[in-house]
Amino acid sequence: MLWPDLGVLPNIGSISFNGNDGSGNATTAADATEADISAVFSFKWDATNLYILAEITDDVFIKPFPSGSGFPDDHILLVIDPDTTTDGPGTIFLSEFFINSSDVVEAFSRMDQAISDPALNTFNNHTFLGSEVAGGYVIELALNWVDLGVTSPVATDLIGVSMLLVDNDIDDGGRDIIMVSANTSIVTPSQFHQATHAGPFNSFANFISRFDVGILNQPSDDADFDGLTNDYEWKFGGNPSVSDVAASLPTEEESGGTFVFKYNRHLGAAALRLAYTVEADSTLISPTWALGGLTETDVTAINDVFEEVTVETPIDMDEKFIRVRAE
Repeated sequence: MLWPDLGVLPNIGSISFNGNDGSGNATTAADATEADISAVFSFKWDATNLYILAEITDDVFIKPFPSGSGFPDDHILLVIDPDTTTDGPGTIFLSEFFINSSDVVEAFSRMDQAISDPALNTFNNHTFLGSEVAGGYVIELALNWVDLGVTSPVATDLIGVSMLLVDNDIDDGGRDIIMVSANTSIVTPSQFHQATHAGPFNSFANFISRFDVGILNQPSDDADFDGLTNDYEWKFGGNPSVSDVAASLPTEEESGGTFVFKYNRHLGAAALRLAYTVEADSTLISPTWALGGLTETDVTAINDVFEEVTVETPIDMDEKFIRVRAE
């Protein structure tokens, strides 16, 4: 993934011991060793989803039964507060994720409890998968921002986050060890971690740092002397250390009386604070770029960073010029 972690989440949580350690004894702090039960949660984001990777270390992994046949055994619980301006349980996304006995990742959300808002717990656009691995299990989540009640997320946005990890060492229906990341409560948003969206990995500064351009690392520089500035190559998919003009320039062709114009656009442009604008005019002598009749007809992903955008306009005059701006 090409997007950064969210802001650092301090470990200010708690742990409780409620069941059997697998040898007939009550669980104690000695059972909560890193090898017995621990986890690393990684958070990333783009304009569409909040991505979460949960890497769980668990020496005795007990898979929950398929959905509907009981409360989950070893699993994670995730709570997201998309609106940190309020402090009520009705504004949070709350769900438990687990790998069932058929090796399928499922979500368990108790709609009978007031702690979850059904509008925030729909799974039409959320996706998740995972697998059992040596010494534990892994779960990956892609939570759709719109379903979480967030539109057009940008860097500096603030959300609340809380994680809970449940460990059982014997399949007795109990919850032997419960680790809560943010405090003793998972339904009080004011006690959650306050996570800030970090700036996008694909910002110009991070983009240019990945290339050997020496001191020619400013937006207006042309490090590879191909006539395209570093800023242009960042916005349209070039390599500032190699002359590769054709890779990033727009293309155009005539097709059945229609002028077809194609250009590269950053995925997640809104999060990068980039706005791409296609304009037309009938002259290059003092143009106003005010002609209409431009229609975006197709968008196709090129790779994990860029998409190709197709714009069409009728050939209805002797001369027509098209350009794309990214600001």
